[in-house]
Amino acid sequence: MRLQNILALLKTGELFNCKTIAAATNTCTKTIHRDVTYLRRQGVKINWIVAKRAYQLDKTFPLPPQFQVTGGIA
Repeated sequence: MRLQNILALLKTGELFNCKTIAAATNTCTKTIHRDVTYLRRQGVKINWIVAKRAYQLDKTFPLPPQFQVTGGIA
C-alpha cells in the first residue's frame, strides 16, 4: 500500500523530497529511502534531481505491471 502511495505521488509529475513523501505516507525518511531503492530495483525509473534534492518519476518510462497506479493516495 505504501509503495502505491509513493508512486501515486510521483506519478503527478511533481518533484517530491523525502520529507514530503514521508509525511504523506506517515512514515520516516529512512523508510522512503529504502522504498525508493526497492522500487528502482523492481524497474521503476525514479530520478533524483540533485539541484532540487527531490525525486521525480521518469514520465517516458512505463511502470512495471505490478506497480500500475490508477487512483490517488488511499
